Amino acid sequence: MIISRLLGGFCVICFCVGDQRLLIDQLRWDFLELENEVWNFSSNGLLYKSQEAAEAYLSKKFQDFDRKLMQMPQDLLYGSKAMRMIPNFLFFYSELKMIETLYQKFKDYQQQVIAGSTDRVSLEDIIYDITNNKSGAEKTVDRAYELAYKDYDGIEKELDRMLQENYWCKNKQQSPQQLIYNLYNLFALAELKAYILQQFSHLGNRLWDKGDFVDKSIASRKKYESRVTERMKSLSTSIRRMREVWRCDPEVFVKGKNYDQFTRLLQGHIENEVDMSSKRTCRQTCSAYSLTKSYGCYDDHSEFCRRVERCNGNIIGCFFVESHASICVSPDRNRRYDFIRYNSGKTFGNGKGKSCSNRRTVNSWTRWFVRCHYCMCLCDEQGPLSDRYINLRPVLADIKNNRVVTGVRLIKNNRIVHLQIQEGKLLPYGYINESTVHWVNVDNYKLTDAGVRNKEDFFTMSYGERSMALDDIQVKEENHIVTGVRFEFIKNKIHFEIYVSPFDWHTGRVSHNNGYYIYESNPNGRKKIDIDNPDIPTNTKEQSWINHLGIDSYVEFTNSAFGKDAAQSTVPFIDIQEVVNKPAVPLMGAGIYYKGNRGYGGFIAPRIQTYDFGKHVSSKLPNMGDRHDVAEEKDVELN
Repeated sequence: MIISRLLGGFCVICFCVGDQRLLIDQLRWDFLELENEVWNFSSNGLLYKSQEAAEAYLSKKFQDFDRKLMQMPQDLLYGSKAMRMIPNFLFFYSELKMIETLYQKFKDYQQQVIAGSTDRVSLEDIIYDITNNKSGAEKTVDRAYELAYKDYDGIEKELDRMLQENYWCKNKQQSPQQLIYNLYNLFALAELKAYILQQFSHLGNRLWDKGDFVDKSIASRKKYESRVTERMKSLSTSIRRMREVWRCDPEVFVKGKNYDQFTRLLQGHIENEVDMSSKRTCRQTCSAYSLTKSYGCYDDHSEFCRRVERCNGNIIGCFFVESHASICVSPDRNRRYDFIRYNSGKTFGNGKGKSCSNRRTVNSWTRWFVRCHYCMCLCDEQGPLSDRYINLRPVLADIKNNRVVTGVRLIKNNRIVHLQIQEGKLLPYGYINESTVHWVNVDNYKLTDAGVRNKEDFFTMSYGERSMALDDIQVKEENHIVTGVRFEFIKNKIHFEIYVSPFDWHTGRVSHNNGYYIYESNPNGRKKIDIDNPDIPTNTKEQSWINHLGIDSYVEFTNSAFGKDAAQSTVPFIDIQEVVNKPAVPLMGAGIYYKGNRGYGGFIAPRIQTYDFGKHVSSKLPNMGDRHDVAEEKDVELN
């Protein structure tokens, strides 16, 4: 059944999945039909005016098919990054290389025959190379098949084992499905070329009057079909693997290279209670100041009040620790203090064994029999030192030029955290033109630019609005892929969304007028992730365990622990590693998730879901036809 609908000014034909074969499967189908055709013509070999004419006719047929074959990536290492770590891959690769060498020699022969060259390889010589018992096409592809699929330590089994051993943390940058799919394509293309060579040798021997060779052709066909059918049935099960790609923690954290952070959203701050009272009294306790501000320096002689940075925003959640403390003022512009050491020895922050070049002391004091304590609070202050902004502008691929999203990462630019996309040109059958793959520049606007508005162009986090929904969003409709992403502020939370567009499997054309956004509304509510007593996430000694990939949770950006970091950092941090599949493929989903270890602030990070090639696997093959029957006589006029 074929359904047609008008999309964006051109007709996208939505075939049933059975007709949307993988490219290599379609090429195999096309060649088997071509094979039937040329064998029928070979039955009329005596009607050709000359053997040379018959050779030229066959060469032209095979050359025309080779142009179709060139739609497949011809690089023998294409998509094999993960496989190259497998010991047997080197032997497997050498067999594929041998097939490729034979096939290239065959292509050179075709060209010479069609050009009418007198100084060319003879048909007999090319057939000898193809049928050689040691290095011929059949023997070579059999060895490659064993190495790929049959040996205990074969490529497929080793890939299975690889997936059981913390695969994602080895930076393979391919989804599990892509591993299997790439191996399938790699072998199937070599196998098809080997089979083309075998059938040509049978046809050539028949035209050379070396015998009938129909039985040998049928035997080759049956062996080929049997192996293809077996492998495709296995593939239809094994390819139903996870299609997600994400990044584990890097071996070494480098700010600006593999992680970044929001700064000074909520930050530990010391303030005397008299300076937080509008009446300038000390009649209450520190805990009474849950939301206030600084009213200046009551004690003009206080070195701390006059020389240490004030909080010019909201002061939140104060509490009393001790009356006397020594404070190490930080040279880092993102921090107020490096550590705080109280007289009892209690320390906030990592001050163990550390000296301080800019030390200040605070001492609570008494006025009119009332003690004015220094309180530990949080400061929520916007300003040039606080990076708390998230881009809300859409991030779209160049759909009009048939580009689609192939990767996602987070990046901070001009103090604003952006989603950045990798894009590439979509080709027929789900391939991406690798030469077009690149990262799209993020919008280079600044917060102070004219016309730039909060909650339209960007979102400003604050104590009351600092939650991010964690969503894993997938394309629901057939023949749609991801062509854009964005953040949007909805119901007091930042939400991640994907933009999807319809496309045609056979032509690769993307509709640029019929896309739409998808996000998860979750009417049943979301569960807040408990980030308890968090240290700076880059201090972790273990890999962050993956957490909250679903659509039922959210994370709230907050301060690091008072005890561990003097509440100076905003957590979670941002994982800015690129999340891509190599080679690039279209996507059927993307999301934002949280990862972390207990006791650490963790990271927010994107992940992607590669296109589902599994739904295009079909084991159906065209009928062979009866080569024992004499074909209908046709007088083929060839010069």
